[in-house]
Amino acid sequence: QLSDGVVVKWTCAIRDNCLYVDVPANLPASGSKDSFVALLEYVETDLELDHVVVRLAKSQPELSSSIRLFMFFGFSPIPPGHPLLIKCQHTAATTTYNVDAEYVCLAYKSA
Repeated sequence: QLSDGVVVKWTCAIRDNCLYVDVPANLPASGSKDSFVALLEYVETDLELDHVVVRLAKSQPELSSSIRLFMFFGFSPIPPGHPLLIKCQHTAATTTYNVDAEYVCLAYKSA
């Protein structure tokens, strides 16, 4: 348990040794950072994946703060057409993970 009374749901899919995460637009102010750190630790220790890609809607409140937070965690912005995004767009498991002008994507390389 990370925070009392806070539930954060991360929508994820795994494809080609990469975890794709949709960042919810309505993240709670408390608990979301801790839960995401726990998710990253799980990816590195238990899943042993190579990359994590997060997608944020450009319409998300506090978008610039969220981008800075992910960059603090070691994420880097990735442009449309990046190979990690192309893989993501062509899998049936992530058909709702369209990457277009409405979203900002960042990638993290696992240790």
